[in-house]
Amino acid sequence: MSQRTENQVAEMKKQTIGVEVEMNSITREKAARLAATFFGTGRCENTACRNGYCTWSAWDESGREWKFQKDVSIAGLDSEKCEMVTPILTYADMETLQGSWFAASAKPEQKAMPPEAAVFTSTSVPRGTRPKRSETSQTSWQATKTSWQAH
Repeated sequence: MSQRTENQVAEMKKQTIGVEVEMNSITREKAARLAATFFGTGRCENTACRNGYCTWSAWDESGREWKFQKDVSIAGLDSEKCEMVTPILTYADMETLQGSWFAASAKPEQKAMPPEAAVFTSTSVPRGTRPKRSETSQTSWQATKTSWQAH
C-alpha cells in the first residue's frame, strides 16, 4: 500500500459517522429490546415523548442511545416500519454496528452473528435478482477491514 493510501486510511479511521438502517416486519419495541440484549445492558424504553417518530431507544455499554424510529418510506404495517438510527460512531464501532443490525433482524434461532451476515445491499434492486455469494466470499466491509488490519 502506498504512503498516500496509508495516510488516507489513517484519516478515514479518525472520522465519525451516523448510520440509518431501515427494517420492516419488526416492531420498534422488539428491535430496541433485541439491541439492548445484544449490547448486554438490557436497557430500552419508549422515548417517543422525547424523540418523536414513535421511537423506542436502546443504550449500549457506553451509555449511547440507539434509536428505533418510524419511517414512513418503509413498506409494510405502520407498527412494523422500523429505522435504526445510530449514535455518532467511529471506526472502532463497526463491529458493534454490524452486531446490532444483526440482533435486530435475526430469527430467534440465530444466536450469534455469522461472518457473512453484514451484507449491505440497495433496497432498489428487486427481490430475487441479486446474485448469490459463495460461502467463501467476503463482504466489501470484511475485505476492507482485512486489508486495513494487514497494514
